Amino acid sequence: MVDDTVSETAVEDADKSIAQGAECLVVEVAFGSPDHQSVIVKGADLVEVIAAQAVYDPEELEAEVSIEPLSEEEARQTSASARLIKTAQPSRVFFSHDPRVWLPNSRRGQDWPHA
Repeated sequence: MVDDTVSETAVEDADKSIAQGAECLVVEVAFGSPDHQSVIVKGADLVEVIAAQAVYDPEELEAEVSIEPLSEEEARQTSASARLIKTAQPSRVFFSHDPRVWLPNSRRGQDWPHA
């Protein structure tokens, strides 16, 4: 969980250094409960994403479409969120409501998406 003071600062300033050589980007989710956020942590060799409410599971991220009925605006935002997450070129993506971990094609083994 992100401390409120950290997330407010990170949202205002876009990127924040959290450790030497690592950057953190907190992305507000446009729908769902207030204050839902996704977190992108960029290190020297890895990009880790906590998708939170932006996308529900690996299939939704992969397809860039919602897996459940949503309003037209929420469906559009889900697609946009999935594309934004993929644009970060993540090494792994974690989800709030699904224990599986999404990996890009280059990192997938036989057990994908259960890395």
